[in-house]
Amino acid sequence: MKGLKLGLLTAFAAVVFLIAPGVKADAATTIGSGSGDIEAELEAAVQNGENDITIAPGTYTCGGAMIDGAGDLKITATGATITGSGSNPILYVSASGSISTGVTIEGGTWNGQSGYQSLRLFNTPSITIKNATFAGGKNAVYSPADVPNPTVVLENVTVSGAAESGINLNGCTNVSLTNVTVSGCGAQGLRLAGCNTVTINGATVKNNSDDGIYTTSASNTFSKVTATSNSGYGVNYQASAAGSISDSNITSNKNHNLFAKGCTAGLTVSNTTLGKSTGGFGVSMENAVVTLNNCTVDSNYWSGVRDSGSKSKLTVNGGSFCDNGKRSGNDDSNAAGIGVYDGASATISNATLSNNAKGCGIAPCGSKSAKVTVTVNSCTIESNGDHGIGARPYATISVNGGKIAKNTNHGIMLNTNCTAKKISGVTINNNGKAGVNINASCTVKSLTNCKIYKNKEDNVHVSNKSKLKAMSGCTIYGSKKASGVGVYSKSSAVIGNNNKIYSNKKYGVVADGTKTTLQMKGSAKKLNLVYGNSDTGIMIRKSAACSNLKYTKVYSNKKHGVSVLSKGSASLTSCTIEKNTKDGIRVQDSGTSVKLSSCAINSNKQNGLAATTGAKVKKLSKNTITKNKKYGVFLYSGAKTDKVEKNTIKKNKKGQISVSSDCSTTLKNK
Repeated sequence: MKGLKLGLLTAFAAVVFLIAPGVKADAATTIGSGSGDIEAELEAAVQNGENDITIAPGTYTCGGAMIDGAGDLKITATGATITGSGSNPILYVSASGSISTGVTIEGGTWNGQSGYQSLRLFNTPSITIKNATFAGGKNAVYSPADVPNPTVVLENVTVSGAAESGINLNGCTNVSLTNVTVSGCGAQGLRLAGCNTVTINGATVKNNSDDGIYTTSASNTFSKVTATSNSGYGVNYQASAAGSISDSNITSNKNHNLFAKGCTAGLTVSNTTLGKSTGGFGVSMENAVVTLNNCTVDSNYWSGVRDSGSKSKLTVNGGSFCDNGKRSGNDDSNAAGIGVYDGASATISNATLSNNAKGCGIAPCGSKSAKVTVTVNSCTIESNGDHGIGARPYATISVNGGKIAKNTNHGIMLNTNCTAKKISGVTINNNGKAGVNINASCTVKSLTNCKIYKNKEDNVHVSNKSKLKAMSGCTIYGSKKASGVGVYSKSSAVIGNNNKIYSNKKYGVVADGTKTTLQMKGSAKKLNLVYGNSDTGIMIRKSAACSNLKYTKVYSNKKHGVSVLSKGSASLTSCTIEKNTKDGIRVQDSGTSVKLSSCAINSNKQNGLAATTGAKVKKLSKNTITKNKKYGVFLYSGAKTDKVEKNTIKKNKKGQISVSSDCSTTLKNK
């Protein structure tokens, strides 16, 4: 027997039960007298064919007992404390590989010794360990990768203080862990490497010096896991098959709470808290496919979620991603509720992303070679320290429904070669800068049925060669310092029908700058309404052009209805301009021009149409200009006209047409 033991120690230096073949006993055999070394007595019972062995309560030593046999074997150690001795594990199980069915170990406190496992498994068809406590040693339970152990079951097992991983299982076919606690170990709490199927139903892994749980096993189903205060990741998940984590608490780990890498078959995490990481992300993904269902990912050191890599795909259904970016200092990178980077994609639905103090609620950030795509559905995104959604650069987003409010900067920002395919049905209000900011060669293809109001700057801001291609059905009002819609610096905007733009601090709509273009294309049944703004309703200036302004009602603004100046140009068709505090339409400055067809310009408190200082009225055709407080048409010094025909100009209080004495143009209404 000693020769066999020495050979095993040389080959494995681990714990194994070797049980000689024999005839099963009819009743349990009790060994031990309360103290002393039980190695020889245990081995003798096994060799005699006993298959139900009880270790009497007491305190014992055991160094390298070998257990092997042909049938079922049960060892019960309830009330016994067994401490390893010699240069061995406490037990070796099935060293010769001749156990045909399985081994069960129940109860006992097993204290391993430095450098050796408490229990080492060899080629056992099934090993079940339950109601047992392990402390110290190299590992509590160890299954090497080169010796198969098809089924390993642990129930109500506590492990503490192992020098390396608490439980270290490699290459097993089926692993089942129920109500397992592993703490204070020198490496991972649970190391599950290269196993086929792993099921955990209740596990607590805490205060380990590396990851709480490390798995490269193919298929993993984890539920009721508590992984806290580990020095590495809470869960390090690198699986090749689809898996799940549910009803778990993975919090307060020094690195990421959940690290998912390479698991492109999919990991679904449900009803799980992933918060308070003290040095990492709540969830970090590298080329992984992860679904988060109703998870709480709050108060992490970095972002709540980092989704990174061209093979990464994040799906969020409900949950909270709040109060992340907790680190000190002013660095606002990686401080979002959810960040999407380096070619990854994400669909985020019905989630709350708020109070991320240094970052955005959602931060899509790609590159020219690794663009990112994000779809946001019915989310609440508010009170974040940067933007609600901050896309920059090379990101494509779609936003459907939800609320984006009270963020420090923009509600939605697109900056540098980003595209919004659709922004629809969203309420965007009370943000510290613009409601929607489209900047630096970015495009919004469709902005529809949104309510955008009381943002500090422009409610909608388009600048630096950017495009707003279509806007319809939007209600835009109450900008605190600026305009409803502002289009600047070589940008363009097409405002479709059925929009309401009112009560903004400056203009309802402004187009400003060379090569800046604006169109407002209402319809007969779905007018655009621009009213009640504190300055002019629609302002076109500094060489900007509004080539198609039709079926728009501009009224009750506190200055002019429409103002075109500084070489701007505008063409209005079938518009109503009425009840503005100053002129209905004012055109001024050399190089500025306007065309008016089939418009109604009525009841303004100064002139219906005023052209001044070298401005040109290129066309005035089929318009009705009535009941204005001064003149229907007033041409100041240097103003010019071209085609004037078939207009109805009447009932204006001071007169129908007035031409300044030093104006070279004679206005005739043919």
